[in-house]
Amino acid sequence: MPRKKSEVLVKKQIIAIGLAGAGKTSFLKGQLSKSSTIVADSVHITTDLQDSRVWDVGGNPRYDRMQSLYHQNAKTALLFIDCSRVNESIANLRSKVKKLPTDIRYGVVFTKRDLTPNLDIAESFEKVKEQLNLFSKPFVSSKPYVSTSLHDSETSLNIKLKELIESEARAFKKIETALTSLEKHRDKKIKKSDSKYDKVTGFIQDTRQRINDFNSGNNQAFAGYQKHHQGMIKDLKDNRTTAKWWRAIAINFATLGVSLICTRISTRKTTKSYLPFYSESLATSGTKTMKVESQIAALTA
Repeated sequence: MPRKKSEVLVKKQIIAIGLAGAGKTSFLKGQLSKSSTIVADSVHITTDLQDSRVWDVGGNPRYDRMQSLYHQNAKTALLFIDCSRVNESIANLRSKVKKLPTDIRYGVVFTKRDLTPNLDIAESFEKVKEQLNLFSKPFVSSKPYVSTSLHDSETSLNIKLKELIESEARAFKKIETALTSLEKHRDKKIKKSDSKYDKVTGFIQDTRQRINDFNSGNNQAFAGYQKHHQGMIKDLKDNRTTAKWWRAIAINFATLGVSLICTRISTRKTTKSYLPFYSESLATSGTKTMKVESQIAALTA
């Protein structure tokens, strides 16, 4: 018997937090009630890519303690910045961000863009990262923010919401398509008695397992991925047919922001860590800047 919409298994918990009046409920208005949020309201968004539960957490500081209960199981936090009150919005978020799980992923929504047409959104995003100490934190994608205005239609807002929360799922779906094509190629072109068959199978299974682990909250799931499959990657790149599938896999890892396919790099504090999402300020080891774009270009060349 098919599940009712309210009974669909929710695979992704998302919280929307920000200053009271910053526009959280307006951004989610196509899915939520029209009234302002006191403690928290939620919306269940089901698409072809994933099921998401988005909690619209009220911005009134009187309810901070109650709202913290909604943070515990969240996988993604949408931080709302009112373009007409950027500094105030950041100040309001500072204590809330500190209470979020350490492995949570971030997205930033700039609202009321039309009230400050000269505001540099990209520069403001860097300011948000700096003042909230998010440089070393994982983001939802390589472009982890959107901007909205009071004139955006309900349809436009819904599209922006889904684009922001679906970025991971969309990239992983493209990776799965490439893996499925590689499976079909293996079954058609490689005999099971050939050692290459098991090698390809191992690559496919390991990639899928790491994706599952990553989606389960293991931010180090891709640590050592490139090194572990170095020989297989070379074989894929050397074959015209399989090269395109490897390119699709690598490019979509880059879309996710998987730094160096999670090669170990040094942070500013000289500590070593595996960074599953690209962070430009941390993508430096010694004097050598290691950007995802050049890394992926080398992987797919």
